[in-house]
Amino acid sequence: MVGPVLDFLTRDPGVDPARTALLGVSLGGYLAPRAAAYEPCLAAVVALDGVFDAVSALTAHLPLPHEEAVRRAAAEHDEEMDRLIADARARSPTCAGPSITSGTRALCAVLQGSAWR
Repeated sequence: MVGPVLDFLTRDPGVDPARTALLGVSLGGYLAPRAAAYEPCLAAVVALDGVFDAVSALTAHLPLPHEEAVRRAAAEHDEEMDRLIADARARSPTCAGPSITSGTRALCAVLQGSAWR
């Protein structure tokens, strides 16, 4: 499937075939290197696996022990935790978009695997 996409892209004069890369995320992170192995036209491949432990991936950015971060994220109101989350978001190169007005509620929803409330 990568071959036909590359064929299509390289017909565009704005695409430099010598600088074409393939990005795979989650299952794509597993499949992208396999596809790239048979595509000599690719200059690079980036493989990002899925997050094995999403809770630890989130709490690792907070200056608190994991258990405390989870406990405090579940609290209905914790202004200090909101500040810690906002600071972690501000330092993150991957966070974009509007800031979360209630960081504790957002993190708690993610930690509990529930929908945003």
